[in-house]
Amino acid sequence: MQNFPLVSVICLCYNHEEYVVEALNSVINQAYPNIELLIADDFSSDNSVSVIKSWLESHPDITFITNKTNLGNTKTFNTLAKIATGEYIIDLAADDILLPNCVEKQVTTFQNSGYKKLGIVYGNLIEIEGNGNFLRNYYTNEDEPKSGDIYKMVIGRTTQICSVSSMIKKSV
Repeated sequence: MQNFPLVSVICLCYNHEEYVVEALNSVINQAYPNIELLIADDFSSDNSVSVIKSWLESHPDITFITNKTNLGNTKTFNTLAKIATGEYIIDLAADDILLPNCVEKQVTTFQNSGYKKLGIVYGNLIEIEGNGNFLRNYYTNEDEPKSGDIYKMVIGRTTQICSVSSMIKKSV
């Protein structure tokens, strides 16, 4: 891959004290070289803010906002999406992690696609317990992710897009 468009990863935290560092590290340890990380805490009642601030001591150039009240995922995400400068956006909860080549694979898929109006790339995810034990794959063989014109499939509810494993073109 020769072209490395900026990818904005928006990491939303709400009471994810136990998992947030692993989530943040999964972003900065990506094989892909051009990532903007933006973090928001949605008024957590645990020690998430302290944990994030401690982590940021080693990463002072990363944007971090804290809500003064709980606004919910949508409003918090939209706040960061407005300041995100990437061509693509990933919505990452602070209790999720990205595999090391996730961003690279998704950008490559965008760049190599034959679809002229491609707006989203998504794939499977692995659900794990807090201790890391495997629970299940989100998609099974019967309901693997679809490709092509998925608008009617989503509206008709014949397929589901796993938002956790999605990269969206910001212009969309």
